[in-house]
Amino acid sequence: MKAWTQFLQLLDQEIGKSAVDQWLRTLKVVKFDAGNLHLDATDSFQINWFQEYAASFLPKFFLTGRGKPIKIHFTILGEPLIKKKMAPQEETAIFAPDPLEPHAT
Repeated sequence: MKAWTQFLQLLDQEIGKSAVDQWLRTLKVVKFDAGNLHLDATDSFQINWFQEYAASFLPKFFLTGRGKPIKIHFTILGEPLIKKKMAPQEETAIFAPDPLEPHAT
């Protein structure tokens, strides 16, 4: 895909060719339409690396026909990315006062 290749060439200059070769060129474009870019990664670390170092350049380069940024969707080795929901943590009292002694009140 020509637009993806041009984006990687831009990142070669911004981030560095060796980093782009290692972390971004191995991403596979699965599908690209008017408002979505679907990428397949080898592992979750690659996705995190993309989001931390390359995602900020997307709004400048990939826009919809209406000028809005496109949405990025990831899979890992062809499997959909499942975001784990954090279980709500129970609040534990750090300090629990002793009960009042009736004879001392």
